[in-house]
Amino acid sequence: MELEKKLGHKPNGSEIDKYGKHKSFLYIRVFGSLTKFYKNPRINAEHLIRQSLTKDDIIVAYLLLTELFNIKGVDFPNSIRKLEKVCYNGESLLKSHQIEHAFGNISSFLNIMENDEETILFKNELRTYYKI
Repeated sequence: MELEKKLGHKPNGSEIDKYGKHKSFLYIRVFGSLTKFYKNPRINAEHLIRQSLTKDDIIVAYLLLTELFNIKGVDFPNSIRKLEKVCYNGESLLKSHQIEHAFGNISSFLNIMENDEETILFKNELRTYYKI
């Protein structure tokens, strides 16, 4: 890890937040803890980038999940943390760090989903395409 070489030791969360390329919460969300991240020398920060989805991927996944919950008559998770518990083959379908990477933060994402004219048109096109 570049930061480790620069500091001369494994950085703690505060040092990662201050000097790192990515915030420490991303490592914790992906790997479970900084310790687990450090135990696997083959994994680096680029692993986080490879797990990123495009904005359109996230919008489509979110919309399809919303509609799936509606079809099943189940309340849609009312927070991103609860949404992360929606899994397929043991893997969360949407992760907060993916949304934050694509949109900056969760609030921006939710605001875009509800208020952005282009996104609303895109949502309508998806609903028409998937006959939802």
